[in-house]
Amino acid sequence: MGTLVDYKQEIDELYGSIYVYNLSDCVKMFFDMINFGSRIDIFETEEEALNKLHERQLALEKRLALGSVED
Repeated sequence: MGTLVDYKQEIDELYGSIYVYNLSDCVKMFFDMINFGSRIDIFETEEEALNKLHERQLALEKRLALGSVED
């Protein structure tokens, strides 16, 4: 779990995200217990995760075009 948190911090610095999907109920409950679900995006299906990734990519590209995010 510590490694995942470390990766999350590094990814945040690069304007990235961690998306997970199709988690078992046990893993979801564990993430909720340690409040990790609020730090990463959890989706029911791969399609939902990919749709969110696409939306985020478009938003970042728009921000880059407007100059509101540095490369």
